[in-house]
This record gives sequence, structure tokens and C-alpha cells, in this order.
Amino acid sequence: MAERPLSGTPRLGIGSGAAVALTLILVFFHFVLRLGLGVGAGAPDLLTVALLLHVRRVRSGTAACVGFTLGMLEDAFTLVAFGANTVAMTLVGILGVQTRAFFVSTTSLSFHIVYFVAGKWLRDFIHWILQHAAGVRSGFIEPMVFAAVPAALYAALVGVLIVRLVGPFSESES
Repeated sequence: MAERPLSGTPRLGIGSGAAVALTLILVFFHFVLRLGLGVGAGAPDLLTVALLLHVRRVRSGTAACVGFTLGMLEDAFTLVAFGANTVAMTLVGILGVQTRAFFVSTTSLSFHIVYFVAGKWLRDFIHWILQHAAGVRSGFIEPMVFAAVPAALYAALVGVLIVRLVGPFSESES
């Protein structure tokens, strides 16, 4: 019996296997750039971009699992506030799925820009809150405005380029 998609569940325009492959490629390059080549924060946050692309086509539970897994991968290389990345990525994954209910037609460039900027900034904000709760004291303006906003714009640029190169990531964009 052929597997049918859920009613109202977006499907990646590039195919399900290619979607998983794209997610894995972005995860691989995230760690190659940040750790292997030592670019660090100068590289875009490809984990968040991969998560935001992936969650537009899956259920909430799957999105939470993907976010949890990607957050744990990131936390494996973190010395301070272990678990903050896991919680942040899980929440962003769950919230990313919810955008399908509010934004059915997602073909516009402005949607993609806002989606990636908001997703990346929200991830950084949740991470900042959890670090703050763990005793890592820092101000708000420097990390959340001077660092997180440019990082969110950078991630949005990369995310929009990937969407334009690879194709639509939901059925309504086809």
C-alpha cells in the first residue's frame, strides 16, 4: 500500500529523500565550517537553517525530535550551559511547524526572510535566556542586538539562497 501524505502536510518540492539529504549536508557543513576550518561564529548557523527548512514539511513530534537531535549535536561541543542548545532548537522546531497554520502560501521572498530571521533570532534568544538562568551573566544589548541580529540576517541570506537554489519546501510553493 502506498504511503499517502497527511492532509495539510506540506511536502518538500525536491522529494522526501532529498530533503533529508539536504538537512544532513547542511549539518555536515555547519560543523566543517565552525569546527573543522575554525571559522567559528563567522560561519552561518547552518543547523538552524537546516532545522527551519526541515520542519516546514513534518509533524510537530518529528520537528521536536529533529530540533532535539540538532541541539544535542551542538551541545556536544559546548562547555557552558549544556542543554541550552537542545531546548532552544527543540522549541524552534516546534514553533517552525506552527508557521504552516498561519502562512499557507509561502512563495514570497519576504516570508522566507522573516521566517529565517525570526527563527534564528528566537533560537539565540531562548539560548540566551537559558544561559542566563544557568548563571552565565551577560547583558542583553550586546548578545541579542549586536551579535544575534547580524547572525539572523546572515542565516536568512543563506536560507533564502538555499530555497532559491533547491526549490520550494512545501506543496503550496510548487
